[in-house]
Amino acid sequence: MPIINKITESAFYKKNIHMFREALKRFMTSLFIFLIMLGVTYVIMSPVLRIVMNAIRHEADLSNSKVFLIPGQFTFQNFQLAFDFMRYPEILFFTMWFCLLITFFQLLICSLAGYGFARFRFPGRVLLFAGVVATIIIPVQVFLTPLYMQLRFFDVLGIIKLITGDTLNLHRTLWPVILTSATGMGIRSGLYVFIFRQFFRQLPKELEEAALIDGAGAARTFFTVMLPNASPALITVGLFSLVWQYNDTFFVNMFMSGNVFMSTMMVNLPGVIQNATFLQNGGWVGSPSNQFIYLIINAGVIIGMAPILITYFVLQRYFMEGIERSGIVG
Repeated sequence: MPIINKITESAFYKKNIHMFREALKRFMTSLFIFLIMLGVTYVIMSPVLRIVMNAIRHEADLSNSKVFLIPGQFTFQNFQLAFDFMRYPEILFFTMWFCLLITFFQLLICSLAGYGFARFRFPGRVLLFAGVVATIIIPVQVFLTPLYMQLRFFDVLGIIKLITGDTLNLHRTLWPVILTSATGMGIRSGLYVFIFRQFFRQLPKELEEAALIDGAGAARTFFTVMLPNASPALITVGLFSLVWQYNDTFFVNMFMSGNVFMSTMMVNLPGVIQNATFLQNGGWVGSPSNQFIYLIINAGVIIGMAPILITYFVLQRYFMEGIERSGIVG
């Protein structure tokens, strides 16, 4: 016993016990965090996993009670059917060129506005920026009616009515979204102006002073010096704009109902499939069953999201850098 007491009271024993307790504490903390993250990941990813499994599920599995999540028979027929029903190449090309056009306008206008708020001092600057922030906070439904009427009876200072005798009806055309984006009132334009303002405020003023010494004016300084250094903000805003415009159904249905985009095609895909009355790959004639339609819809969702997911994975590093440097939190 005296020997055991001496061992337990020794500094070496106490040090090892302390190290063991610290290691056990770190292990239990890491295990707890891992379990929490695993649960959160499952909650978030389980719907996505279910969509993927249904997209590659064979029609025969619908009547197999033993099949729950993992398909008994794998097939890519659902993707081929969704590809055909959605007119995928045509709709994707039309959607992407339109989204890229809107993204270009928003990058140009919002970067100019953000640079002006960040660097220039002029009367009413605070009030105007408060208006920009208000467009982020106020729901779009508040000013939807006047915007709708303005685009329904579009005129520029009465000039169009003076020349043609009537106003223009821009509904069911692409012009409503193009005009609102080109004038800084597109989808989330207020947020984009805020991101650019925060980013330009962090750039050193010595860059502009050096350009001024070289004889560059404000416009040349912006396009040749400041804008190239704002590539993280450009990528962040560009990705935001592209994704939100690609996924938009509200403004598309409100102002451009005569056009078919990828977002509206995914919404209308069940009806498109139900109206099919032809032989498909020797399988069914007429309208397919609701369960089979569900499998095709899941495949359509995946191929519809694919362009945006690929774009995000390619630009992820620059996107996160832009978020960090613009000061956006929460």
